Amino acid sequence: MNERNNDLIDEHGLPRYFDMQAKLGYTKHIGGSEATRELLELCKISEHKTLLNVGCGAGTTTTFIVENYGCRVVAVDIKVNMVASAENWAQHKGITEKVEFRVADAQLLPFEDNSFDILVCESVNVFIPDKAKAFSEYKRVIKPGGVVGINEAILTKTPPENAADLLGDYVGSDILPGSYWTDLMHKTGLTDIKSREYQVEMRKESRSQLGFFTKKDYLGLLWNMVKVIFGRDPFVRNLAKRSWSSPRDFYDFFGYGLFVGWKG
Repeated sequence: MNERNNDLIDEHGLPRYFDMQAKLGYTKHIGGSEATRELLELCKISEHKTLLNVGCGAGTTTTFIVENYGCRVVAVDIKVNMVASAENWAQHKGITEKVEFRVADAQLLPFEDNSFDILVCESVNVFIPDKAKAFSEYKRVIKPGGVVGINEAILTKTPPENAADLLGDYVGSDILPGSYWTDLMHKTGLTDIKSREYQVEMRKESRSQLGFFTKKDYLGLLWNMVKVIFGRDPFVRNLAKRSWSSPRDFYDFFGYGLFVGWKG
């Protein structure tokens, strides 16, 4: 992690950008709803599967899964404020009977062996200190024949200083190549590993991010943004302003990868 960002991280070693997202009620990952949908299809999701969403954030993906696929979801996040935000979002969407939220660490999941058919994790693993331990936990809690699916950002070329500074403020960790994740899955003992990597296109990315929301939801998000910008926390307020007005070429330097592996 960049030393210059050490004063911008929380007690978990996570960037305070996530505090802003918790206040907004929106957790963003590169690729948006299209990436989530493709990842879920690669994991062979169906209504009768049990799914664990690790690093659920503000509940964007969790709610999307329940609304579009109808399966039962358990979702965990290490940040209490994220879990609270996710619970509020699920209540707003009327899906509380289909989802359970818990505060938990990906490196020590509070579930029995062989508990879930599918585990999905989006834009989380890069922040985990012991990634090998987390992936061992992922494999442990899925059933034989189950699948682990992740979506992680990948850097496609070196960004200019202005984009790099913004990235450092709210990522707070190195972006790893796609080969890192496939190798880690192999080392964990997952098999039949599949990967797909994409370059981000700004217009497509904007549309896909909005794919999680109805028009009414989006208006609510804008209202939350206004409250955050004019809120009392100067760091969160300033970061919200910077994030909302990212350089136009910001996304030219990033892509994302979808990686899935099966438990034999």
